[in-house]
This record gives sequence, structure tokens and C-alpha cells, in this order.
Amino acid sequence: WSSAVGSSDLTTREKRGQKADSLFLLGMELVQQGKYDLANTFFLQACTNFLENRDSLAYLTCLIGATNASFKSRNFHRGDSLLRKSETVLNQINNKVEDTVFIEFLNNKAYFFLLSGKLDSSRVTYLEFVRIMDRLSRENSKLAAVCNNLGYIYNMEGDLTRAALFFNRAVRIRENYLKPDDPKLAFIYSNYSGLLIKLARYDEAKKYLEKAE
Repeated sequence: WSSAVGSSDLTTREKRGQKADSLFLLGMELVQQGKYDLANTFFLQACTNFLENRDSLAYLTCLIGATNASFKSRNFHRGDSLLRKSETVLNQINNKVEDTVFIEFLNNKAYFFLLSGKLDSSRVTYLEFVRIMDRLSRENSKLAAVCNNLGYIYNMEGDLTRAALFFNRAVRIRENYLKPDDPKLAFIYSNYSGLLIKLARYDEAKKYLEKAE
């Protein structure tokens, strides 16, 4: 990726880099607004600029953002293509990638495995995500979503005890930052209570069913 540049070239690269940064940040803002297709448009424009600048780390980060937006917009074919590109770049610069970037790639990859019905691969990848988050001492909405998905996977695999552990962790994390009437809480309460019924933990199941109402 490295190349010798003159002062005029550097100015051009700086301008292109600033433009790419702005496009990327706009894409991230649009994701927060739920405008995933539009976000992807800006992510892909930013990717082009980062690639032209030979900024491989920024290019990878942008590819990961575009992959996530594609999956959220249910454009799975495009998401798969972008995920493969992300993995290729990641393998080229693996020793330079920060954990915060790597976990976003893992989240996309695990979700794609889940969509593809590859529960074992999804579980292994999600567990790696959780291990890194625990090492970083981070608990946020993404970790809660991953724990919920792990609960779902273990439930599908028949390991109800582990499923309960991850559903419980997802509940605890989300209760820390969501309002009691948030629909996301009701959804996970419902999932968790159904599992507790399977485990014959009826009093706990009743408590979460009531919370879900």
C-alpha cells in the first residue's frame, strides 16, 4: 500500500481522506437512523476514496460498515460479497487490526453464518466476539445482541443451560441502558421466559412474561 508522494499529491490525498471520513461518518449516522440502503451508498463511496488513498485500515473499517448496513437492509447477497472483501483485506493486514475493528468483522461473519443456518460456525465466531469484549471490559448493545443470538443458537442446539446463561446476560446488559418499556426488552424477556419454561423454572418465567407485557 505504501508509495512515495510529493507535496501536491499529499494535499490531494488529504482532501480525499477528509472526504472519505465525512462520507463514512454520514453512513454511520444514517445507520443509527435506520436508513440502511442510503448508508450503504455513502459507505461504498467512502470505500472508493480510502482505496484510492491506499489507507487499508480505513478501507477495511468502511467495508465492515457497509457489510453491516447490507445485512440490516436484508440485502444478503451484497452483504456476503462485502464480507468476503473484508476478510480478504483483513488477512492482508491482520497484525495491524485493532480489536475494536476485528470484533465488528466477527459480528458480521457470525451473523452471516446464522442467516445461512450454520449454527456451529456462528456460535464459534460469536463466542470469539464475546471473549474479546470481555477482555476489553465492554458491555453495550452489540454485546447484548450477540448474547441473545448465542442464547438462540444454544437453544436450537438443545443446550438449554448455556442458552439460559446467554439470554440472562443479554437481559442484564439491556436493562442497564434501555427504558423499561423499550420493545427490545419485551422481545428478549419473551425469549428468555420461553426458555425458562422449558427448564421448568416457572416462577422466573412468570416474572419475565409479566415484564414482557
